[in-house]
Amino acid sequence: MTKTPYKIIMKTLIFTLLIINFQSAVADDSSKAIKAQGGTGYQINLSRTFEVDENTLFMEDGKPSQQPDAQGGTGYKIRYQISDTNPNLTSGTFEEIDFINTHMGPVLSVDPLQIFNIEGATSSKTYFANGLSQAGLSVGDTVLISGYVDSHSLSVMTRVEVVPSLTEWKLSGYVENLSNNQFSINNQWIQFSPSDVGACNASLANHDYVEVFADPVSGFVLNDTINSVTQINCVDRSVQSNSPNGTVIVVGMIDELDDDDGFVLSGQQVVVDQLTRYIRGRAEDIQERISIEVEGTVDDVSGIISADKIRFFEDRINLTLPVTPNDFTYPFFNVAGASLQVTPQTLDPDGVITNGINESIQLQFKGYDHGDGELIVTRLYARGEVDYDGVKINGNVSAINDPIVDLFGVSLDTTSSLFYDDIGTSISAVEFFESITVGSEVNVEDATLDENSGLIAGGNVFIEKLASNKVTAGYTNKNGNPTVAGVGHITGGMDQIFNGGFDDQ
Repeated sequence: MTKTPYKIIMKTLIFTLLIINFQSAVADDSSKAIKAQGGTGYQINLSRTFEVDENTLFMEDGKPSQQPDAQGGTGYKIRYQISDTNPNLTSGTFEEIDFINTHMGPVLSVDPLQIFNIEGATSSKTYFANGLSQAGLSVGDTVLISGYVDSHSLSVMTRVEVVPSLTEWKLSGYVENLSNNQFSINNQWIQFSPSDVGACNASLANHDYVEVFADPVSGFVLNDTINSVTQINCVDRSVQSNSPNGTVIVVGMIDELDDDDGFVLSGQQVVVDQLTRYIRGRAEDIQERISIEVEGTVDDVSGIISADKIRFFEDRINLTLPVTPNDFTYPFFNVAGASLQVTPQTLDPDGVITNGINESIQLQFKGYDHGDGELIVTRLYARGEVDYDGVKINGNVSAINDPIVDLFGVSLDTTSSLFYDDIGTSISAVEFFESITVGSEVNVEDATLDENSGLIAGGNVFIEKLASNKVTAGYTNKNGNPTVAGVGHITGGMDQIFNGGFDDQ
């Protein structure tokens, strides 16, 4: 019989004891938050990289988390505190990070996508975990959704993860139509008992932002009411700093606009002044139901954020031209070689979509270029009688092939155009094409749309802003705060934070 070497026996015994000791430590104090082991970088809001270290505290939905596979993830909306920041707040170290699920529940429809009876918006930037795609979702799937909630309680999804089952449902949004122990969040009706309500100032009221928790219900389908509520919490989503009048970085949806000095961002007042800088956009691009990032300082008493910098995430598009009934098949307008998509967030004050397009009409599309041909319309306006010689285009150059220049995928034949530089001086076509590069902003007025071919030509072409390869300096943390608070979402990094294991501290 072969004898087992003594060293192997001892190694096996020591390893077994280590496992027993680790499991005992977790069992003795399961309330402690898991801390990361080793420094892993995460890209936040596309432009910042923050590190985790052995002291970083991880939570999920405000609770210490013991599950490594729930800790990380591209697309997760997070609340965080960072320290050791550089002057322009593009790097630092997480002190704590809280991963937020806005909705946990069943898929009731895939076209349109609805979690509960709430329609959700996705884009090419939405991250589907575990190699899934939106096409792979099925009615009846149970999912974890992370992202943002707009002023109409529609879910703007940044991450979607299918899970085998759930022991608890969750949905987030604004209370509407409150009456007789019932209310709605968007189109989802909820039946509750007054004893279910907690963490509200007095009692539940319309326009309160709440998180609703419920027991899962088998066979739940479209138009069903949730009547298995276990808890309703009013949520203060404002971001406060640990430092006096400290620095914050907040990403959210614009709920409403003030007259002239600011707006409400995910429930928190933001004020602007003449020193506020706008990145990838302008003050007039601020509108309800879009997401932006705000950097600034927060007042300790009022909670109002004074914005030093406002950043838009995508390049702007602005296009005015004739549209025929055949150009529109919901949700796409196919015009001038481009496909522009309306969403549940699209503002349509003139009722163009609601009333339908029964004859040719002049329309103005304003929105954002998400890349890869995905053009999202955020505002749609009727602009009077059809004018094929009154086409207007404003946006960034996406391709150049003299005499053709593409703006966000819309081609302009400049053979008969007149050109002007960024101060309005007339220039030649040669000077124009020598000046611009991909990324330059160009404004076109009085161009002509060929009714048959759909091509745009001519017009007055103005260089608005030349592209720059220089990295623009960010907001300087002039307060010298050791800690910065924020809300944002993970846009890059490993999907598994605990790459090197984890310790219970």
